[in-house]
Amino acid sequence: MKKNNLKPLLVFLTLCLVNSASAQPNLELRKTLLQCTGAELTNLEHGYVKDYQVTEGLSSSSYSGFIERTPATVTHGCFVGELASQQCVVMNVNTDEYEAMGNWNDWQMQCVYSDRPQEGAIESKDSYPYKADYISLKNMLYKCGHDQGDQYPCHEGSNSTRSGIYQKQYLQDKTMLSVCANTAWDAPPEGQYVYCQYYNKKSKKSLFGFEFLQEK
Repeated sequence: MKKNNLKPLLVFLTLCLVNSASAQPNLELRKTLLQCTGAELTNLEHGYVKDYQVTEGLSSSSYSGFIERTPATVTHGCFVGELASQQCVVMNVNTDEYEAMGNWNDWQMQCVYSDRPQEGAIESKDSYPYKADYISLKNMLYKCGHDQGDQYPCHEGSNSTRSGIYQKQYLQDKTMLSVCANTAWDAPPEGQYVYCQYYNKKSKKSLFGFEFLQEK
């Protein structure tokens, strides 16, 4: 993202923000900046990576998983939602279509602060979620005996076994992508919104965009 080319537009978008003491998303960014590749995004869910409990008789163990899940929808072509602090989104895309767009070097996460997009792309990778594979497949298929409800399937296997089963049974010809709202040590007390898009250098378009509340 080049500052010079986007500066006039981003100055305008900044003026569209609602004046408020609390952090607010900038709705104009997803409407104006986001240009989509057109690839279909399916099985969207918002949730959190947290520990869940597995009970086996009188024993109880903790496992890390993608929990507190809620279905999500795509808007504005490929905008996958507003995320609360530390909330995540998972989605699937057709593997052949995704790989046809290029290799890992052709993708870049681009982010701006929602209330001051005229400053251009955030440079420090510590300040934004810079990749699209934050959640492991083992987190998606719970260990049997879990406390997350009967609607979620499970398997007795190890982490690697559950990853393989999830890939084979639930993804098949799909690739799962995921991002999580990160924290930042220099976030203001009320938090700040960050707008991001997963940008393809070859097509000059984005596979998806999202906005999230970043707190300390």
